[in-house]
Amino acid sequence: MDDGNALGDPDVEGTVVGIPAYNEANTIGGVVSESSSVAEEVLVVDDGSDDGTARIARSAGATVIRHDRNRGYGAALKAIFEEATRRSATHLVTLDGDAQHDPSDIPRLVGHLDRTGAGVVVGSRFVGSGATDAPLYRRFGLHLLNTLAVVALGRAGSSSPITDTQSGFRAYDRRVIRALAGRDRISDHMGASTDVLYLACLDGFSVEEVGTEISYDVETTSTENPVSHGTVLLKNVLRTIVFGP
Repeated sequence: MDDGNALGDPDVEGTVVGIPAYNEANTIGGVVSESSSVAEEVLVVDDGSDDGTARIARSAGATVIRHDRNRGYGAALKAIFEEATRRSATHLVTLDGDAQHDPSDIPRLVGHLDRTGAGVVVGSRFVGSGATDAPLYRRFGLHLLNTLAVVALGRAGSSSPITDTQSGFRAYDRRVIRALAGRDRISDHMGASTDVLYLACLDGFSVEEVGTEISYDVETTSTENPVSHGTVLLKNVLRTIVFGP
């Protein structure tokens, strides 16, 4: 797959960056500030944080939607799709609030959308110039989850497999934003990453990837135990294989 490295920066007009955030006060300000330079609007869904995440995100220039309790990653994503639709966004880019993703890569993902006509572009750790410093056990878990997710998506044996189905760094075009807004088949929790891709593929949208670096050398990555977190994701992928989302 084309890595998109040579692509020029697209116009930021109409691009909304959506950031699901839970207790990320230490990093959210920097992520919002960096994202603001390459987007028309930065939207943070504060999913019931109790550490000042919402206040800091607003101070950095984000529009903040606050959940009164922690509803889950998928619930935050659904709110982002709905809000991006209300704003008539031409592109939506989602990334995490913990600084694992590099906002300077946002134009590359959006540019790849425009150039290829894809519905979704995933920032992948495992294609082209992609890289990660994830521990070996996490890489093994990601490989297992990705293999099963590719089966669930019907992409097994494809000439253009998706290498990083669990990456939250993604760009969506206006068709997909509207198609996914309000979909009740997206899980409220971490399984939403697979559900969103499944529904996009089911609706006939193409999925592309560009290489990005995803760092685990940050102050606050996921607060969930990696074993229990991985088990939840595995159950969701297996459910999707058998029943769909």
